[in-house]
Amino acid sequence: MLKEKDIRVAGKYVRGLSHIDRNEPCQDRIYSKSSDGVTVISLADGAGSYNKTEIGAEIATKFVADYICSGFDKIIKENEKIIAQHIHQGVYSSLKNKAKELNLDMRNGDLASTLLFVAIKDDQYLAGHIGDGMIGYFENQKSAVLSYPENDGPNDKYTYLTTQKSTLDHFKIYKNKLNDIDGFILMSDGSYDSLYSPKKETLTSANMSFIEWLQSDNSISDIESKIADTIEKYFLQKSKKGDDCSVILLAFTDSTPKSKDVQMSIDPKQLADNTERIDKLEFEVNKLKNGLTENKKELGQKIHKDNFNKYKEKLNELTIEQSKATQKIDELKKVVTNIQNELSKDDSKSKDGFFIRLWNKIKKSF
Repeated sequence: MLKEKDIRVAGKYVRGLSHIDRNEPCQDRIYSKSSDGVTVISLADGAGSYNKTEIGAEIATKFVADYICSGFDKIIKENEKIIAQHIHQGVYSSLKNKAKELNLDMRNGDLASTLLFVAIKDDQYLAGHIGDGMIGYFENQKSAVLSYPENDGPNDKYTYLTTQKSTLDHFKIYKNKLNDIDGFILMSDGSYDSLYSPKKETLTSANMSFIEWLQSDNSISDIESKIADTIEKYFLQKSKKGDDCSVILLAFTDSTPKSKDVQMSIDPKQLADNTERIDKLEFEVNKLKNGLTENKKELGQKIHKDNFNKYKEKLNELTIEQSKATQKIDELKKVVTNIQNELSKDDSKSKDGFFIRLWNKIKKSF
């Protein structure tokens, strides 16, 4: 049987580059609690598109830890569907109360977040997962995935969130004996980009480094400081969307002897190689840019052609009008010449008769 003192927990969350650029707060939250022989770690990633989701993430992480610590023995005996239902109802109700207090609308996504947790007591564990992010575990000096992210929509653009009632159908619950498991790790999708290799479909070796730090005799404050440094130095740059990055770990220190020689450092080679994926994304972006450029050129050519046709049509109209005007001018000149000749020959005629003949000739010229 594991004792509470044999369990160590450490974690950190750091604001992502995109949030720094937009002067937005970090929306990831982590939490842990130990009570009555139960230890719970939890993590939530606030949905970046909505209001006060960092508050929602904090509410979700704390609720699930309090709820499980207060009733682990009863909860673990229930089936997975009932466990999911009770936890989701509790989180949703807590969020609803906060939304009313802050005059927010959960139907618009306010306070929304993902949720990941692991709870252990004696030789059993209980874990749950809503949305993206990942849960990993450590066993026999190896790391493996317990729960994968779940997304939806084109290119997995959307994920499942605590504020959605439909999320219950996507709330994954895991419970089992610990056996040889000696630790767990929760990570947000920002950290997932560094700690999981899609190419190899495995957790990277950096996960093992983290658990070794926690199983060493280094202080929790030193470990958490080093986790934060690693996130800031490597994870933020590797996050494909500039996301916030968070991790929290739970380790059993009695399964591996403590060591004073563990060096708390991460080699970049221990992280996921996302260059292929980044190159692919850049290719798609450039393809879109080139497509926009070609569309602009075609549009410009069309506009130029349309303008030319309009100009040509107008020019033809003006040319015809000018030709008619020139013809009329020539006819008027002839009339004036005839009048001048008539005046020189017939000075004795009355002025009235002269102007009548002049008017008649002018009318005939039009």
